[in-house]
Amino acid sequence: MRTLTDEDSRRAGRTDSPGRLADSLAGADAAYMEGALGNPALNEDLVVLLLRNRRATAEVLRQVHEARRFQASPQVQAALACHPSTPRALAMNLVPYLNWRYLAQVGNHALAPAPVRRSALRYLGERFDEMALGEQTHLARTTGRAVLSVLVRRGSAEVVSALLQNPRLTEDDLVALCSHRNTPPAILEMVARDPRWTRRYRVRQVLVHHEGAPLAVILGLLTGLLSTELEEIARRPDRPPVVRLAARRILRQRYRSTGWRPRRSPEVYLLDDDET
Repeated sequence: MRTLTDEDSRRAGRTDSPGRLADSLAGADAAYMEGALGNPALNEDLVVLLLRNRRATAEVLRQVHEARRFQASPQVQAALACHPSTPRALAMNLVPYLNWRYLAQVGNHALAPAPVRRSALRYLGERFDEMALGEQTHLARTTGRAVLSVLVRRGSAEVVSALLQNPRLTEDDLVALCSHRNTPPAILEMVARDPRWTRRYRVRQVLVHHEGAPLAVILGLLTGLLSTELEEIARRPDRPPVVRLAARRILRQRYRSTGWRPRRSPEVYLLDDDET
């Protein structure tokens, strides 16, 4: 059997039907892709398939970029920016012209070069406030890990509410959000009402210690803290008296019901409130 040459592959790429192109482009060699770029059946969706092929060379990618019929396609331009073999300067120049959906796609793309991903995330962050609220919440609810790091730092209460529904949100994301001194009390309260997250000790901990957290939030979470941490809260003069008192009552109850022993000055937790 005769071995196929590069010219055979180019000829096949130029003449294959749309169905054959769809079956072949994702795994084709560079010669087939070069031929496909001259195939009149090649459309936007097929070019995106080609751009998922890691065997595409810098020359093939340059030809895609120069093909006038695809220059107005944000889908093609985003896929071109993501390809690891796209010349770096070209990929970086494409990013500023992408809309928010494709900036998010590039920012989340695991195979895109790191500088390209960072550029996409930077532009997305700069444009986030210009997006409609519905666009912001849709992105927060559905996006991947990389973009979440941008949204956690910038979100309004509505955006954070959507973030809480995102299955990719992690405990570390929420701890970072709730640790920030400028996080509004309404957002802290929203997190505190979500049972999925208040089951996590670090989330409870950071909410209780946030100086801007509403008293109702702090008091509602105290029972979920370790006794050693409650001891510290009960002793800290910078905590509101009602919080120190609530911590002391919980410790007294634990002493009487479980035999727990405090580390220091146990008599403080045994006295009734009117005796202290």
